[in-house]
Amino acid sequence: MKATGLLRQGARIAGRLLKARATGGRIPIQAWLFVTNRCNGSCFYCFTRPYAKEFKDQSTQCMEEIIDELAGMGTVHFIVIGGEPMLRQDIGELIRFIRRRGGIVELRTNGFLIPEKIDEIRDVDSVCVSLDGDEAANDASRGKGSYAKAMRGITAAIEGGLNVHLHGVVTRYNVRNLEYLPRLARDLGVHMTYNNTVIQGGERDWYMSDEEIRRFYRDYRALKEKGYPILTNLSAIDYVIRWPYPYRRIFYRNEMEEVRRSGLHLCNIPRYTINVSADGYVYPCGPMFGKFGRNLREGGLRRAWEYIGECPCITCSDIGCVYNSMAFSFNPRRLLEAFGVALKNYVGGRCPAQSASPDSSRSDAPR
Repeated sequence: MKATGLLRQGARIAGRLLKARATGGRIPIQAWLFVTNRCNGSCFYCFTRPYAKEFKDQSTQCMEEIIDELAGMGTVHFIVIGGEPMLRQDIGELIRFIRRRGGIVELRTNGFLIPEKIDEIRDVDSVCVSLDGDEAANDASRGKGSYAKAMRGITAAIEGGLNVHLHGVVTRYNVRNLEYLPRLARDLGVHMTYNNTVIQGGERDWYMSDEEIRRFYRDYRALKEKGYPILTNLSAIDYVIRWPYPYRRIFYRNEMEEVRRSGLHLCNIPRYTINVSADGYVYPCGPMFGKFGRNLREGGLRRAWEYIGECPCITCSDIGCVYNSMAFSFNPRRLLEAFGVALKNYVGGRCPAQSASPDSSRSDAPR
């Protein structure tokens, strides 16, 4: 995407935000489209896996109808994800359909199939490849041999002229070598992001303690200040560092007084973001997967969108939610930060001055 194209899309998004603010309404400007739950990887922390069941992928026609309806509802930014979205034989058709409907397309993938399907994904604006660190760290999280396959995909994407960014998930297994991925991104001439795992229930041995999470984000901030090509903005990182509660804490509407007293950012994700899972369930965000959603087969997509507007969650420390919520705020500095991130991610994926090389509803959350 050229800078002029991004400016036009930015103007569209700003117009939709202003309309929503003026009317008090909601517009799904950003859509996370989970096009399959099939995957050729084995990431042990996948937040969709506990809620995924074996079922046939929705047809091309069905997916295009969903995309068409989302575009009609105001969606500009489509994040195509899975499972592994490139396992769909029609992935190229879906990407091109989104582009014809005027959308920005970001593909999120493990990268394994990029060398074989590079021609099918040339119309994406950005491709985000999952990589958690060096070979040992990545394969411990994502399965033996996954590092080599991801690197082949990253190389093919860069050589194919795609805008690439790398994304890593931090757990106790790879937190000790945080600098590897930013250094690799710098050497490849691309950008990168990190986050800790999406908030889930239960206890898992790979969860980091609150102290470890805070230390991770402090170290992440230091790496950004050293000049590594990190897309996450400092406002979001600093907010998570200062989070005054346990990191797995999610606040609900009945805790509004405490949230306001603590000066926490009130999340606006349900006003501007929609997640459509591969099984047809619609959720407001990753932390609410399996907790609060409605299936579009029961009354349609618009009714499901209206339903998640009543999401009981009002804030959490998930950095993806924090960043997106801040980006959709009307704070001028945060809007400029968000535009700067988009400029890097969708216009020049390459880092300047750096080298390149090869039941119908789910609601078990309190209101």
